[in-house]
Amino acid sequence: MMIDQTKRLIRVGQLIIAIAFVGLGIWLALAPLQGAVIMMAQAKVDANRKAVQHNEGGIVNEIFVRDGDIVTEGQPLIVLRDAQAEALYSVTHTALDAELARHARLEAEMTGSTPKFPQALLQRKDDPVAAEMMRREQALFEERRRALAAQIALLENQAKSVGDEVEALKAQMAAERMGAAAAEEEMVSLASLKDQKFVANTRLLTQKRVISDYRSREEERRSEIAHAQSQREELRLRAVTLRSDLVRQAAEEAKASTTRIMELQDRLRPASDLLQRLTIRAPVAGRVLNLAVHTAGGTIAPRATLMEVVPDTGPLVLEGRVHVDSIKELHVGQAADIRLTALPQRTTPLLPGKVSYISPDALTVEDGATFYLVQLVPDSAEARSPLADLQPGMAAEVFIRTKPRTALEYLLEPVTDTMMRAFRER
Repeated sequence: MMIDQTKRLIRVGQLIIAIAFVGLGIWLALAPLQGAVIMMAQAKVDANRKAVQHNEGGIVNEIFVRDGDIVTEGQPLIVLRDAQAEALYSVTHTALDAELARHARLEAEMTGSTPKFPQALLQRKDDPVAAEMMRREQALFEERRRALAAQIALLENQAKSVGDEVEALKAQMAAERMGAAAAEEEMVSLASLKDQKFVANTRLLTQKRVISDYRSREEERRSEIAHAQSQREELRLRAVTLRSDLVRQAAEEAKASTTRIMELQDRLRPASDLLQRLTIRAPVAGRVLNLAVHTAGGTIAPRATLMEVVPDTGPLVLEGRVHVDSIKELHVGQAADIRLTALPQRTTPLLPGKVSYISPDALTVEDGATFYLVQLVPDSAEARSPLADLQPGMAAEVFIRTKPRTALEYLLEPVTDTMMRAFRER
């Protein structure tokens, strides 16, 4: 009886074990398990860090930032010192200012108005150099205008004097004409008396000489009047010529001045560009990192990286390295789960994301390690997303979901791979 009961218990145990093995086999063969490629990643702005460099290098004059400072795009970071560039810009700029002031004076002389200096000078009227240039050209304009006015006034006075002389000569000529008329009347009377034998012939001859003298003096006055009038017109013409000569000379000088201004502007552009490049500015808005310059007066090499600026705009991505053996299971758009290691694991949910980039070829670093670079974009669609706490530089553990496989496939994969390699060996 005891033997039968023992055999029955053994059979039940064997049945239970068989059922367990069959169930385990069915589970191993049919139950899908979610696969994943695990990698460590780091958060970064989608735009890469911007290296701040200077093409020519030079001597540091001022440093405005420190590591960790927040900067805006275009904000000055470092100013270099270059005495030669500053001197070249100063000389060229001063020459251009002087030529602009001179050109304004020449235009005023051409139009007869007052000098209208350009805004480039008027905006710097508090600058002693610019103010002196405008004052000097204004004074020269006033001096030349006074000199011209004095010359014209002198010529006009001379013309007026000649005009007065003409009037006096006309009066004298009228008197000579009247004298000649009176002498001719007297000549008629003398001729009648001569016919009556009361006057000798010599008296008539004398009277004729008197009339001839009057006529001669009248012609002299007429000639003098013509000469004086010609002289007066010449003086008036000289006054007009003075004005036209000044305008013509001013026009010629203004033309040459325009050419000179264009030449100076062409020379000023590279000088200004060189001077502006002495101020190193932030390429983007962000945070200063890895500042390599700390001392004013130090020297920086051409194209040396002075600092980096981590952009604070643009979406955050997670970047990590995947072993070359796992790359066959990855593709762009693949779903992933992200765990931010810096946040509490118990209260921080996994963050969904997708693979956005896989390097087209394997990369090798200095230590010889080979890997593929993979980037993921976190999904911020969830209402309670830990993205609000995600900062550039934070570490994360990423589980990139792969094709589900059964446990039996996981167990048999090493065996099948070994067998396939064995069958392929020669």
